[in-house]
Amino acid sequence: MSAEAELHVRIPPDLAERAAVLRRQLSTAQFHLDLATPDDRGAAARYELIASQLEGLAYEGLTIGAVLEPSPGPDTVTVVWPFKVGTAENSDVRGAIRQPAAIWRSSNPQASRTAATFERFDGQLEAWANSTADSADRLSPLNPSGIQNKALTCALRRHTMAGSGPLVEVPVVYHDGSPARAYPIRALPLLDQEPSDGRELLKMTLLSVRHFEMDSTVDGAWFRNRDISVKRPRGQTDEIAHNQTLAQLRSLASAEPFTLYLYQTGLEAANFAFYRALVDYHRLGLGYPVCVVPQFFAGGNSFEKGTPWNFQ
Repeated sequence: MSAEAELHVRIPPDLAERAAVLRRQLSTAQFHLDLATPDDRGAAARYELIASQLEGLAYEGLTIGAVLEPSPGPDTVTVVWPFKVGTAENSDVRGAIRQPAAIWRSSNPQASRTAATFERFDGQLEAWANSTADSADRLSPLNPSGIQNKALTCALRRHTMAGSGPLVEVPVVYHDGSPARAYPIRALPLLDQEPSDGRELLKMTLLSVRHFEMDSTVDGAWFRNRDISVKRPRGQTDEIAHNQTLAQLRSLASAEPFTLYLYQTGLEAANFAFYRALVDYHRLGLGYPVCVVPQFFAGGNSFEKGTPWNFQ
């Protein structure tokens, strides 16, 4: 079998100037990557691009006789050589090989990315809603990672509504492997209309420092970006957002009900945790009712109003 080996390539003089430029660019990219928010894929892409160019320079050096050093140094570039001859280790483990999962495809080949994402995420929730004690063991946990705001919110709302069948606590694990609190489906009845009882209306963005042009039209931000958009396991971000949402709902609705227009952008962990906390708040009867009306970013300065989460 083949194995990977680390090669510490001393860059030849002919390539030294190019290597120095790439090293400086890589250092700058690393600085920006350390400051980037978890959903900033551009910073990671820039770092990977420069790193791959530097590795390519090392491979180019190997073709013109670059020296391999036994350990890394200031003048070397470390690359991974995946074709080193290794040894096959015998194992006493015997068992059936698990077949690869079937490729998921949308029922509509012309579906938009949001529509296809909704269909898949909604299908995962539907499978849990229809599960039995035996079949639940074969289902994968719900994974909110990479689900667009609108698709995630609409699918959660559809399955939060109480219907025929018992409440189901769906296990949640993010793409990075970090677990989060279970999401309750078939939990509570919901109305499609906003309340008409004259209650106070608040307008808030989900995260601060996302759309500065909205500052004049909203009352504030539900989460501070610097508190939520920190490099950590997504499950931890979820827990922070969940607890903060419960605390703020209890404070804002301690004396009377209110309606919240929530302008949603960004991090799916914050979005997912907000709505789970909203459901738990009403399930536990922690205060007066709160109706949340999602506002989905539609480009430019426009937002699309979603179906209210109006708890009966």
